[in-house]
Amino acid sequence: MIKKFLIITFFCSYIYSLHSINSITPNSTEVLKYKKFELIVNFTAGYTNPYDPDEIDLYCIFVSPTNKTWRINGFYDGISKSWKIRFTPNEVGRWKYQVFVKDYSGETSSQNYEFNCINSDTSHGWIKIANNKRYLMYDDGTPFYGIGDSRAWASYSNFDVLKNSGGMNIVLVWLGPPWAGMIENTSLGIGNYDQRVCYRIDNYIDAAEQNGIHIILCLWPHDALRIPGNPWPNGNWSLNAYSQITTPEGFYSDTSTVWEYQKKLYRYIIARWGYSTSLAVWNIISEINGTTGYVQNPTAAENWCRRVHEFFKTNDPYNKPTTGSKSGDQFWNNGYNIFDLVEYHTYKDRTSADSVVKTITDFTKTVFSTFEKPNFIGEYGSDNSSLQPTYLHNSIWSALCSGAAITPMYWWWDNVTDDMLTHMKIFSEFVKDIDFVNNTDWKLPQCSIYPSGDIYVVSGSSIVLGWVKGIYDNKERNISIQGVTNGKYELKIYDTWTGSYFSTSEVESSYSSLSFVLPATTKQDLAFKLVIKNKSEDSNSNNQIVDVGNSILVKLPVEQNPTTMNNTQFVKIPYMVTTLIPTKVRVTIYDINMRLVKELTYGWEYKSSPYQEEKWDFKDKNGNKVGSGIYFYKIEAITDYKVKKVVLDKIVVLK
Repeated sequence: MIKKFLIITFFCSYIYSLHSINSITPNSTEVLKYKKFELIVNFTAGYTNPYDPDEIDLYCIFVSPTNKTWRINGFYDGISKSWKIRFTPNEVGRWKYQVFVKDYSGETSSQNYEFNCINSDTSHGWIKIANNKRYLMYDDGTPFYGIGDSRAWASYSNFDVLKNSGGMNIVLVWLGPPWAGMIENTSLGIGNYDQRVCYRIDNYIDAAEQNGIHIILCLWPHDALRIPGNPWPNGNWSLNAYSQITTPEGFYSDTSTVWEYQKKLYRYIIARWGYSTSLAVWNIISEINGTTGYVQNPTAAENWCRRVHEFFKTNDPYNKPTTGSKSGDQFWNNGYNIFDLVEYHTYKDRTSADSVVKTITDFTKTVFSTFEKPNFIGEYGSDNSSLQPTYLHNSIWSALCSGAAITPMYWWWDNVTDDMLTHMKIFSEFVKDIDFVNNTDWKLPQCSIYPSGDIYVVSGSSIVLGWVKGIYDNKERNISIQGVTNGKYELKIYDTWTGSYFSTSEVESSYSSLSFVLPATTKQDLAFKLVIKNKSEDSNSNNQIVDVGNSILVKLPVEQNPTTMNNTQFVKIPYMVTTLIPTKVRVTIYDINMRLVKELTYGWEYKSSPYQEEKWDFKDKNGNKVGSGIYFYKIEAITDYKVKKVVLDKIVVLK
């Protein structure tokens, strides 16, 4: 009798745990390209924790029309109490897929299924880094310039206003502020995911998708990893489920148990929300220097940053970019080398709409020159409402023309006014037709403005963008820019306060330099856009700048050097005055012992056009022919502002 009972018990247990896939319900058999394809999978399997992939692993293998294979992990939705797989197709045509379930007793699979993906006119895919490494783009190659602010724990109820009135397309959001609820919290314990928090993020992403807003999703706000008072006041480490198994330092340094739990959490996050084209960037950590573990062991914290970054690079099938930050105007060289995007936070200029420009441009230009990565300011701002909208206005324009890929993200979202949104909208109209993707060789060219003003310029292979400030005295300004592609450009002057182009003309660049006159205005600032229409045939010839010096004088190659007196009557010495600031030039010839031979100009001469040349007839100051040998020519230039430049080179003269 006892033997029969044991056999029956074992048999029933075996039947109960025998895994099987009972049904698979797709949200559609025809899906738009870059839109969500979702499966609800009903299966039988043995497990106790639906959030532990070591116990229960649901995944799907998708095969594209071009035979590319995607593995997409499933997840458990505790609100609907169902298992789901979410995927975003990026190819038009017939897709094949097969679902797999694995528990402790083994793995089972479904039959093969198919769905059809059709073209979409409205979606361009997820955000990724452009091939030029400076800016962002959609998966289909459409340029993306980020316009938005930081929303942290704010509601998503006004996304339509941000988009329509402010032209915004991106916001920075915290995944789970501790006081609003964390996915892994002490109430449920480590390894269990709060489905109320997950449902809130579902709704946030749905609202973003409906309104054309993208999200920079911060996984770990500093508050969640800080013991109050170490290093900053307040802190919510006690609400963090990891406080039940480790210390704040161990959160970063433990590469066994703690890291295994973290990997399962990150896998769940990717499986549930990674599909969304509105989720743009994984913000791994916000203000790491405000976490207790970083203060205790910064090396372990930065090693953790690299582990998390590499986990997302390996396991996110859509390869979304990563970023992370320090606080308080701290330059984080190690972090910038780890993450895909360079992010900076600054609050030191909260009392001046002018000084914030210097802070923004100093940082942006520095990282643009140092790191070949997109950069942005993830938090900044002023709680002084009297500075608006000029404070915001100056910030977004100076960042664009210093090389930022996203506008500075204003922190005080509750204080954003209609005027501020209007200025964001005006900005969005200016950048909407700029090709940040196919333009290569982005740089910060040398430039000058006369008689006064501040100028900021960024240029690509066929475009130049500029912002000029401090010009409200109703005077014309002379603008000169060096290091640009040779050719004819369309110049458009943009009123940054009304959002209209009020001047269009043609400008030509030669010897990598161009100049134009900015119309007189009483506006505080203007922007300009130069788009190349025709490249010069000699844009890649040997007529290259030899020395850009300090942006007032450029030495050009002497065509015949050595030169033979029997074959020519004179030698041309070309150069360029590369500023519209009134500039005097003197050109002289010296012998091998640096004794003056002849002055080719009549003393100091004002030069009014960029390209210049002087001719030397091989005679000295007394009119006598010189002999063969090595001679030097010296070109000196000095502006009315006492900026001086001297260049010296040799000429070999043969009989």
